[in-house]
This record gives sequence, C-alpha cells and structure tokens, in this order.
Amino acid sequence: MSELETTKEFTGEMGFTFFVAAFCCLPYGIYNYYSNREERVICPECRETADMQASTCPNCQEDLDQYK
Repeated sequence: MSELETTKEFTGEMGFTFFVAAFCCLPYGIYNYYSNREERVICPECRETADMQASTCPNCQEDLDQYK
C-alpha cells in the first residue's frame, strides 16, 4: 500500500490576486496567492487532483481510500 502523492493548488480568485499584486501592493498580492493554496491529493490512475478528504476521484471514480 503506497501513500498518495499530494500537491498544493491555488484556490482563490486569480483576478483579485492579480489586481492587488499589479496595482495596489505587490507584497500583499504575493501573500494572498500563497495564503489561498490548499493541499490536494493526486489520483494515481488519471493524475487529477482531489480534496484531501475525498474517498473517490472526481474524474475517474477511482477508490482513493485503498491508497491511504
């Protein structure tokens, strides 16, 4: 039984982050980008990302619990 691979993905709104970074305050825009990232698991079958609590892959319906 192997561990699931994880990755971090941006979950915020990119338009807002770009606006803040470009026109208001670059350090706050960078902070906003990194603070709105969440860890997600990668399905070993289709390489699609899923929530950490997901028991099946949203793309291919693979059972992710068997890898945990």
